[in-house]
Amino acid sequence: MALKSRWGGRLAGPLLLLLSLLLSLVLAEGFLRLALNPGDYLSVELVPDEVLKHRVKPHSAGHDAWGFRNPEVPGSADILALGDSQTYGVAAPGTRSWPAQLQRLTGRRVYNLALGGYGPAQYAHLLETRGLTLHPSVVILGFYFGNDLGDAFEMVYRYPAWAHLRDPAFTPAPPDTTAEAPHFLQGPRLWLGRHSVLYRLFSFHLAGQLRFLEMKLRGSADQALVVDDKTVGIRTGFTPAMRLEVLDTSIPEIAEGWRLTQGFLDRIAGVCRNHGVRLVVLLIPTKESVYAAGLPGVVPARHEAFPALIAAEEAVRRAVVARCDSLGLPWVDPLPEMAAAVRRGEAIYPSNQDGHPNGKGYAIIAGELAKRLGGIAETSTISP
Repeated sequence: MALKSRWGGRLAGPLLLLLSLLLSLVLAEGFLRLALNPGDYLSVELVPDEVLKHRVKPHSAGHDAWGFRNPEVPGSADILALGDSQTYGVAAPGTRSWPAQLQRLTGRRVYNLALGGYGPAQYAHLLETRGLTLHPSVVILGFYFGNDLGDAFEMVYRYPAWAHLRDPAFTPAPPDTTAEAPHFLQGPRLWLGRHSVLYRLFSFHLAGQLRFLEMKLRGSADQALVVDDKTVGIRTGFTPAMRLEVLDTSIPEIAEGWRLTQGFLDRIAGVCRNHGVRLVVLLIPTKESVYAAGLPGVVPARHEAFPALIAAEEAVRRAVVARCDSLGLPWVDPLPEMAAAVRRGEAIYPSNQDGHPNGKGYAIIAGELAKRLGGIAETSTISP
């Protein structure tokens, strides 16, 4: 009896500590769910889709009945935003994505029909099957230079639903079938990501800082560039080599992606024209081009892939603008204003290698769009 009593006494302290810790975590989780929007932090549940590649399960992590980042699916919306993660608003709360900020600036209902991993094929399909049912008067097509050409190629040549658009004379390189190694404790981490705001908030900040430190220690060994220089006011990371791989039209697959992208742009323009909808093309620059324009001669000189990426992006920008002009489409380029913000020392991107703008960066994009929609034109950033 004395032995049991002694062991019981030894266990009482740790058990009480464990229960206190669990109670504290539950209370913290409850407080965060009251103070924050869980939809901005919880991981969404993706389901496979033969046409879209993937989609968000309806109502997953605060998304609407269609699986998009809106409070609800409205009966109508004046402005429809098409795009990928740059339009979805990764790296910022939903209320600070550029579609949400555009709604506040213009006072017009904006529906965000964007999702990470999407490209020109999905933009066209979603406009035809979802977007038009909202009866928009304006469609804003968010074209991201960082991966849209590659995404157009991938959808057409990897998914049977788009096979009819393939060029019979084109033989693509075989896809990379290397399986990604499972992450440490992948199952529990996935469950926590979908159910715990506390875990996601912690992982956002901790993972970002650890990744930044890792990049600094490794240098360019993983094709990344870290600049932490107080003299020029930069503390962030870049991935110029990765961006170049999906933007360089000297690569046959990317050149084919550009051909397909032109077809999708023509298709979207035709649909909008036939339904009396005004189409505006938003040119979303890469993080690398924003910093290169804002601090010329500082950032590009630090990585060999930078000059090639900037040249490739500028060539594609000219081609997209020429295509828009030939179709009579207005276009908006926020690059000059974003570069000016960088020049002023403003942090408009996260401090790690993430290429998505933060809320401040999205505010600049929304502001440039509001000028266009409000008729306040500036020839340096908005087409005539």
